[in-house]
Amino acid sequence: MFKIKTNNNIFVYQAVAFVIIAAFLFIPVSNALNLNEDLVESLTEEEMDEDTKTYIDEISGEISEKRDRISEINQQSEVFKQNISAKQHEAASLKNEVYLLDNQIGLTNLDISRTEQEAEKIKLEIDKLQTEIDYKTDNINGQKEQISELIRLIYQQNQKSYLEVALLNESFSEFFNEIKYLNNLEEGIKDELDTFQVLKHELEVQHEDLSGKRNELDDTKVSLINQKSDLGSQVSFQELLLDQTKSSEAEYQNMLDELMAEAQQTQIEISSLEKRARAKLADENGESYYGEFTGVFAWPVDSRIITCGFHCAGYPYEIWLGPHAGMDIGASQGSSVYAASDGYVAIARKLDWIVSASGYKRPAYNYINIIHNEQISTVYGHLSQVLVTEGDFVTKGQVIGRSGGLPGTAGAGSFSTGAHIHFEVREVNINGIPIPVDPANYLY
Repeated sequence: MFKIKTNNNIFVYQAVAFVIIAAFLFIPVSNALNLNEDLVESLTEEEMDEDTKTYIDEISGEISEKRDRISEINQQSEVFKQNISAKQHEAASLKNEVYLLDNQIGLTNLDISRTEQEAEKIKLEIDKLQTEIDYKTDNINGQKEQISELIRLIYQQNQKSYLEVALLNESFSEFFNEIKYLNNLEEGIKDELDTFQVLKHELEVQHEDLSGKRNELDDTKVSLINQKSDLGSQVSFQELLLDQTKSSEAEYQNMLDELMAEAQQTQIEISSLEKRARAKLADENGESYYGEFTGVFAWPVDSRIITCGFHCAGYPYEIWLGPHAGMDIGASQGSSVYAASDGYVAIARKLDWIVSASGYKRPAYNYINIIHNEQISTVYGHLSQVLVTEGDFVTKGQVIGRSGGLPGTAGAGSFSTGAHIHFEVREVNINGIPIPVDPANYLY
C-alpha cells in the first residue's frame, strides 16, 4: 500500500493523482477486478470423455459397415438389371417371361434388403447425432454457468470505487501488473464468448440434421412397406401366369396375341372417344367450356422419378407396341394422381379385370383422358382407382385417381413392369387426330 510521508506531501499527492488517473485511463470498469484466474482458465471447451469417444467411434464403425453392405447390394442389383434388360430384347416367350419375373422378384428382394440396411444406418446416424448433441448441450450449459459466475463477480467488484482499487495495490509494479492481468482476462472472456456462439450454432445445425434424419427414416419405412407389397404382387402374378397358361408356350402366345390386340384397340379408343367428346362439349357449351391452360402442366404425381421417357431406349414392349408413347413416372402403388391442368374428363375407363374368350383373366388397363383446350389433352394410365366420371370438369391439382402398375393388379394392364403412372400429352394434328408428344416439353 502507498504510505503518505509528511515530509514530502507534494510528491505523494502527485503519485496518488497519477494512480487515480491511470485507473480511469487504462482500466475499464469490467477490468477493475480481482478475479479468480482458475475460473477464467476453465472457460475452455472440455475434452470429450473417453467413454463417449469410444461409443461414437463404435457407431461410426457400424455406419461404415452398413454403407459397405449397401454398396454390395447395389452391385448385386446391377446384375439383375442387366439380366432383365437383355431378356427384354429377346422374343416373347413364356420361358422368357418367367425368367424376367424371377429376376424382377430377385431385384425387389435386394431392394428390400438395401432399404432395411439404410434404415439401420439412419438409426445409427441418429444415435450418433444425439450423442454429439448431448455432449455439446452439456458443454454449453457448463460454459453458461461459468460465464454467469464471472458476471456475478464483475458486478460485485464494480461496486468498488476507482480510488479504492488504486490504493489497494502495494506498489506501482503491482498496480500495472494488475492492469495487464485484467486486460488479459478481458481478452480471454471475449474468446470464450465467441467459442460459446460457435458451439451454439453447431448445436442448432445438428438439431436440424437430426430432424432431417428422422424424416428420412420415416420415408424409408414407408418405402420398405411398399417394396414388400410389390414383392407379394410380383410373386402372385408369376403364379397366376403359370396357372393361366398351364405352363404351355402355345397358351402363352395366344394370350400375348390377345394383349397386343387390346393395346392397339386402346389407342384407337382414346383417339376416337376424345374426338367425340370434343365435338359434344363444343355443341353444348361452345368454346367457353375449357378451363384455363397456360401452356404448362403440373406433375400428375408427387414423384419426379422418370423410369421411361417419351420414345425411351430400352422400352421392353417396343417390339410389339412401337415406341413408348408417354412418360412413365415411378410412384408407389395407390399414390394420388392429380389433374395436370383444368379440363373436362373425356374418358374414365375403370374395368379392373378382363376375362378373355379362352377364359384367361388378366388386368384391364384403367386410364383417364382429360381435354384442356382445342389442341391439348392428357392421359393417365395404369390406375388402381378412378375417382372421376366422364363429363366431369376437373381443376389443376385435383385428385382424379390412384396410381397402380404392379404386374397382376387391377387396372395395371398387361404391359407393365412395376408401380408407376403412364402420363401422355396429346396434340390434335391437322386431321383432328390427337397424337402423343413428349410430355417433358410441357411439365414444369
